[in-house]
Amino acid sequence: MSRYILTILSPMGEEKRFESSTPFMPIAKGDVLSFRLFQDADALNLPARVVEVEHMLWQEPGDVEPVQMVSVATERYTLD
Repeated sequence: MSRYILTILSPMGEEKRFESSTPFMPIAKGDVLSFRLFQDADALNLPARVVEVEHMLWQEPGDVEPVQMVSVATERYTLD
């Protein structure tokens, strides 16, 4: 089974990690992330604009399929 991981580094330096068995939506530099429906969204200081995206791929011992991870760094963003 494939594993997908999304990590978000907030403007305050806090990291939030999400895992899924299906791919996350594509995220690119300049995108605005908002997690208003998540209970702990305040911990991420969101909404935030993506300033850096890093894609990682590795295979753990014994696994057939690789783990795919996207890590994003953000800056504070104010919605109009």
